[in-house]
Amino acid sequence: MKTLIIFFIIIISASINFPQTKTIKTGLYLVIPQDSCYAKSNKIKIGYLSDTLCLEQKPVITVKDIDTCITTRAILDGKELYVLNIALKQTAKTKFKEVTERNVGKKMALVIDRKVVMAAVIRDPVTTGRLTVSGEKEQEINLWAKKLREEMKKK
Repeated sequence: MKTLIIFFIIIISASINFPQTKTIKTGLYLVIPQDSCYAKSNKIKIGYLSDTLCLEQKPVITVKDIDTCITTRAILDGKELYVLNIALKQTAKTKFKEVTERNVGKKMALVIDRKVVMAAVIRDPVTTGRLTVSGEKEQEINLWAKKLREEMKKK
């Protein structure tokens, strides 16, 4: 009986937190407010937290828009960080610049393999067509880069 109850709770939790994740493709998405979340939007769980984000249905940037994806290391305040560097194709640079200009102060999320790997507030328009995501775990950054490159090859 306990197993059945636990299984039932897991099924309910999964349906609440992941109702649309199969449709979420790798890319950069604008985050929409929870109160504006509608049935067809993409609701996605953030990492291992119980929080969810509502994403616009279509990504602003897809893997088709990425020109290169490399990893590097950096030192910030004496701490070693690992960095995922994404450069956009020329055609995507203009689109991304316009989107970030219109959405300063709003959140954007990077989704890789149906998981939000980063969500940040757009502070300024991104005019260079270059994005960086940093973290303390080399293995994690390398895995994200690998998954991006694999999807880029498919396109």
